[in-house]
Amino acid sequence: MLKSKEYYQERGAANVALREEIEKTADQICQEGFGNIFFAGSGGSICMLAPFVEILKKRTTIVSYAEEAADLLVADYQQLNQDSLVVVVSKTGDAKEPMDLVRYCREKGIRTVSFVGNNTSPVYLDSTWKIWIDEEVNAFRYMQLYYFMFRVMHNLGFFPEYDRFCQSVAALPMALYDAAVAYEPTARMFSRDYKDEPFILFVSSGIGYGEAFRFASCSLEEVFHIRTQAMNSAEFFHGCFEIVDEETPVVLIKNEDGARAVDERVEHFLNQYAKKYIVVDMKSFAMPGIQEEFRSYFMPAFMNMLLGGLTFSCLQETTGLGFHTRRYYRVVNY
Repeated sequence: MLKSKEYYQERGAANVALREEIEKTADQICQEGFGNIFFAGSGGSICMLAPFVEILKKRTTIVSYAEEAADLLVADYQQLNQDSLVVVVSKTGDAKEPMDLVRYCREKGIRTVSFVGNNTSPVYLDSTWKIWIDEEVNAFRYMQLYYFMFRVMHNLGFFPEYDRFCQSVAALPMALYDAAVAYEPTARMFSRDYKDEPFILFVSSGIGYGEAFRFASCSLEEVFHIRTQAMNSAEFFHGCFEIVDEETPVVLIKNEDGARAVDERVEHFLNQYAKKYIVVDMKSFAMPGIQEEFRSYFMPAFMNMLLGGLTFSCLQETTGLGFHTRRYYRVVNY
């Protein structure tokens, strides 16, 4: 269910209030310096962090990587060393992979900054720096990441627009609310008409791909047991377009940045050969208060709200499934 307007206002104000403390952390890290950034996580958290590699590649010369925490523990990368900064997101702070990684980094003298919502958890206690993300709505957690990462970019001379950008961050909560209101009919339609599909194909690209993958895997597969595939639009014509027919459901999320052209090529194909598909065009949302030049940076937060928040809630209503009905995750030993 869509939360109230007052909820968005309250949580938005609470997150804006975190700005100064987050900036202090970013300033201290920049003063110490670092050689590269490893964004590390598992499941939804690495999907949430991956867009920032894309942003850093577009706006800076900062060397950055997005890695699964479990892979990073065993990969023996030479680029991961005491000059690195490891950024971790872990809401609970006790998931095995990020917990083991942060402990490993501490033992190796590698600095970590963790966005975590449990101040007694191993991830919180073992991290060099901690940033609080105790938010019920996942999309709000992006606000802390935006303040931190764009402050780092600003400090290193890559983002002089930072103060103006923060005005858009402050406007994000109510822009998310407006988008959710506009998208609610589509979310309800999807939860009604697609809940029994044996397979759904998700397609996106660029900064939006991570959240498309996140909804497909961490929501539809993990919680609702719907088989999915998430495909980058740039790879669509090198495999999975051959399974598109009149019966295959497809969800295409179109970017606003330079990746939009590859999304539009997929859309053109779907218009010709598919019958059961949904196109979510991020340009169709007004995003009041967010300056035009910054809109594309906020696409992951909007996708998280519309898919992982609103559509997820609608599916819970129509299926009766939820986090409490998972078969294996935090249920059995694995």
